[in-house]
Amino acid sequence: MTQKDRRHSQSPDRRRFPRGGRRAGDLPGRHPTVAIIEPYEGVRRPCARYLDHFNFYVAEAASPDQGLEILQKTNPAVILMEDVASAASAEIQHQARVRAIPVVSMTTTFGDAATRGAEAVGTAGVLVKPFQLGAMLQEIRRVLRAQVTG
Repeated sequence: MTQKDRRHSQSPDRRRFPRGGRRAGDLPGRHPTVAIIEPYEGVRRPCARYLDHFNFYVAEAASPDQGLEILQKTNPAVILMEDVASAASAEIQHQARVRAIPVVSMTTTFGDAATRGAEAVGTAGVLVKPFQLGAMLQEIRRVLRAQVTG
């Protein structure tokens, strides 16, 4: 005895219709914006290219004044900033605290002085120059994870 075919001519073939979709986080795409505020192009450009390679949006600024403009135009998830003592950089750090944007400080100071100075300012992380680009990426991802879970 032969078995009757399950597919009927009256019902549509369900294989031709989508059964839902992917979540927004599953789709390949871009990650949040990272603002890089660094006066030295030899540091700023490689960092921007590396983050762009890993699908981050990057907003670059060559001075703290340009960094203030970037903060007005975009809403970055992380600010990667050189450790400078100027009024504009203090204003950037103040706006970052108000808007709850974590700041990762790039400094040339090595050792405990770098971490103490960063804790006094209230940064989320410290990168000591010269740093590897992979270490920068890990630090940014760590800060973003802490932002999501915290």
